[in-house]
Amino acid sequence: MTVTLTLLSALVKGKEFTIQVKPNKGAVVIVNRTIPGEIKKIMSLN
Repeated sequence: MTVTLTLLSALVKGKEFTIQVKPNKGAVVIVNRTIPGEIKKIMSLN
């Protein structure tokens, strides 16, 4: 699965963000994270 995202605001280290996953069927999953001090192309945000 590929998800294309559009940057709506600048990425600022330490700022919190939320991702909502809304499937066609079932519950919405909300993920809250904080932008790390260093940003790479591919990262695990555990």
